[in-house]
Amino acid sequence: PIVVQTLGEERKTGAVALQIYKKYFDAATSGFGTSMMIIVLIIYATTQVTRVGSDWWLTIWSQDKGRHPLTFWLWSYGVWTIFSLIAACIRSLVFTRVNIGSSANIHNDVFKKVLGAPITTFYDVTPI
Repeated sequence: PIVVQTLGEERKTGAVALQIYKKYFDAATSGFGTSMMIIVLIIYATTQVTRVGSDWWLTIWSQDKGRHPLTFWLWSYGVWTIFSLIAACIRSLVFTRVNIGSSANIHNDVFKKVLGAPITTFYDVTPI
């Protein structure tokens, strides 16, 4: 008879621990995960501040009642919008870089472990 030995899988439920996020960012940055997490959070906050700031500026503009010239409002709103665009582009580039770096490094680590595993052990614990 064929006997298949399998190991029980570990499973956790609930929220993802902060340590898991740190490991993900460590994989992207070769050990500087905490710093990169802080940088990404700052970039996300900056992007949100510029978006809310442009909305706030538009609200102030709508309540002006002609006290300031139109060019003042157009230029200032344009500056808010440009800062918002720049922040969103930087956020996208950093986020993409972190994801690609993490994915590539995690893939390479797992691939090395699979290739380095003894063949008999692999087939003993992996069901067909």
